[in-house]
Amino acid sequence: MPKRPKRPRQSASVSVAKRPGLPGAAVIEGRYLAWRFSSSDLGGPFSWAAISNADWDSVRERLSAFERMNPSELRRAGSNHNFSVSVLSREAKDRLQELRLDDQVELWSFRVTGERRFWCIKQENIYALLWWDPNHQVYPVAKRGT
Repeated sequence: MPKRPKRPRQSASVSVAKRPGLPGAAVIEGRYLAWRFSSSDLGGPFSWAAISNADWDSVRERLSAFERMNPSELRRAGSNHNFSVSVLSREAKDRLQELRLDDQVELWSFRVTGERRFWCIKQENIYALLWWDPNHQVYPVAKRGT
């Protein structure tokens, strides 16, 4: 008589609360903060293709640091916040239209150093890197005293 294949044993108590954790990752709205690079703009005036190696090192350090922050720390950490698309420069709005992203209501700006910023589209806990803005041109501001 052929042997029946053994069935794997099912545990009587399955814990739904267990989640794999990432060392140093902050939980935001019940989820880990994550970065997405697939929608990074590699053309146009705010192209990631134009970033220098030194600037990329700075961005990578900031991305890593942001992952370890809770929501309030992230908001306080050096001028990181959302902007309505309506207040962005004409060049930025035109680029969004070219990329067929003109349905976005807001974008998130993250300060790297000085004027240097990177811009993202936020989708729940995921920030999709969109633009590199080394000269603060996506949302230009008048300098104080001018």
